[in-house]
Amino acid sequence: MDLWCKNCIKELEAISEIYEEWQEETGVKLIAISIDDSRNKSKLKPFINSKGWEYDIYHDPNSDFKRALGINQIPHTFLLNGKNEIVSEHIGYTDGQEEDLYEKIKKLFN
Repeated sequence: MDLWCKNCIKELEAISEIYEEWQEETGVKLIAISIDDSRNKSKLKPFINSKGWEYDIYHDPNSDFKRALGINQIPHTFLLNGKNEIVSEHIGYTDGQEEDLYEKIKKLFN
């Protein structure tokens, strides 16, 4: 996530609308990572609070996490299984893509 990334925000907004259902049905936990640099740190918390997102959101101001995972484009979404192994990932966001993600999540729990 980045404050300037419209698709990041669209994806997080779309998931936010149905996240509670996802948690009740599967116990899934969403974690968002902001890659905003340290200059935007003061804007990050107020922005997140204004959205009311129920996610854990961490800040990667030096892009260490981003580099470690080889992320070149955002949004970049990873799905991990119970063993913390990446089982799926996608780059970008289009409307409705959260439903595809949820189908993958449900398959992990069945």
